[in-house]
Amino acid sequence: MATSRVFLPWRKVKYWECLACGDCCKWFRVPLRMDEYANILKNCGASFIRIDVGKVYLAKRYDGRCIFQLQMSGRWICGIQAIKPIACKQWPFIIVKEPLFSHADKALIRWYESNYYVYVDSRCRGVALGGPSAILVEKVLPEVLNLSQGIRTDQYYSTSKIDVMTPRLSFRSPIK
Repeated sequence: MATSRVFLPWRKVKYWECLACGDCCKWFRVPLRMDEYANILKNCGASFIRIDVGKVYLAKRYDGRCIFQLQMSGRWICGIQAIKPIACKQWPFIIVKEPLFSHADKALIRWYESNYYVYVDSRCRGVALGGPSAILVEKVLPEVLNLSQGIRTDQYYSTSKIDVMTPRLSFRSPIK
């Protein structure tokens, strides 16, 4: 990974947008929940999944990128937007019930009468530092929090605008 990992409390982030740079889809192994595993298996096939030490992940391509990542006009987009795993939908946001790092007061957010601590992975190129903007507070954070709680599944503010306009591709494993 090119840069060191620093988690920022959301109140230190002015703005965030997905630039479709593709770094996140190369840096990480994407863990799947059981429902996501079943959905990928059903819709795409077993060759798109890897199992390692009792955990299930999306497969990687030969170049280290997510197997579903596609290049379009110099940008990297998700080929499975409709069934994209929650880990992908939330990144670069980390949402937890207990503080993980310093500045817990700046990470705290009250959401549907519960406390959450929201951090942002500073390695993301789309992160701009400063006091939170209206769009971050009114659009991006609510969407990410609702995604994390299963209140919504679709994305608009928490994904690339290129991705929102891209037709979805159908994947099927060549292996039966």
